[in-house]
Amino acid sequence: MKSRMFACWMLAAFASVLSFSQTPAGYYCAPCNCPNDAKVLETGGQCPLCGMQLLRVGTYNYSMPFVSASGSFAYESNRSEGKIKIFFRRSVADTSDRLLCEGSMPLISADGASVLYTPKEGVVCIYDLKRDTAEDVSTRFHLVLPQTPSWTPDGKGFICAAGTFPRLGIYRVDLVNGTVDTLIAPGGIRYGAVYSPGGDRIAYRCIRQKTETERERGLAVFDLATGTERYITSIGEYCSWSPDGQQLLFQWANEGKRFCIYAVKADGTELTKIVETKDGDNEMPRWSPEGTTVYFQTNRRHGNWEIWTMHADGSNQQPYIWK
Repeated sequence: MKSRMFACWMLAAFASVLSFSQTPAGYYCAPCNCPNDAKVLETGGQCPLCGMQLLRVGTYNYSMPFVSASGSFAYESNRSEGKIKIFFRRSVADTSDRLLCEGSMPLISADGASVLYTPKEGVVCIYDLKRDTAEDVSTRFHLVLPQTPSWTPDGKGFICAAGTFPRLGIYRVDLVNGTVDTLIAPGGIRYGAVYSPGGDRIAYRCIRQKTETERERGLAVFDLATGTERYITSIGEYCSWSPDGQQLLFQWANEGKRFCIYAVKADGTELTKIVETKDGDNEMPRWSPEGTTVYFQTNRRHGNWEIWTMHADGSNQQPYIWK
């Protein structure tokens, strides 16, 4: 997880150095400390030295899609000044973008008034769409390196992972009362927690010690009423609940190290791979409010991230935002 997130931040910094309007046509390797960093290559595909997907010079990344309960839409892109910034649309049918601020992983509140995001590692901010202002809310609470925040269903707080790697707990922050509750104490690795639509459960990536020599890994569901944690898969991260709370979508890499999108029932049954492409990754699935459309990011065409849509069963995959 850390290496993948680090690569995203490094790509943003590197994009500001490349001048897409002046650099000759070609492909480049996102910074990963391999000898091809900062070099323009003639052919695309995978980097021959590190294996990462090469990006076409002159293209931009469009990633981390999020659809609110009211239908508004947010995503991140490096198209402005080569920096990762957050863009907002009043609806998924709207084609005009509102630039908000620098940051990553945007999530719109249930009332559509605010955007939760992370401008850098260990910092959580909220952007007020009406006032056009941003606030670093992580300074109000004493959490160690909070990450992967997600709204509570009522929009009055958020949950996040926090702690020192590899011991991460799950915490609930009440923005109204200014309190922090420990939902799951540090012990193992837990991140990417999201509330079920009914607010009675959370799902997240979980790695915990089973025996002295064995670890359990996969997606886990935590029942907030009983305090019980249960694995529903042995794979997966960055999951998204269906609007009816009956199903989860998530990403995971196949044997060829390409990320695919899977679906699974909330009880762990009917695990199905619904998106897989030979020449690219498919990640960060997000349900639409009505439950028939899913938004996700893919780099299958040119190496840069694009936002696509599909039906909930993986059919009818179409580009939504790309360049």
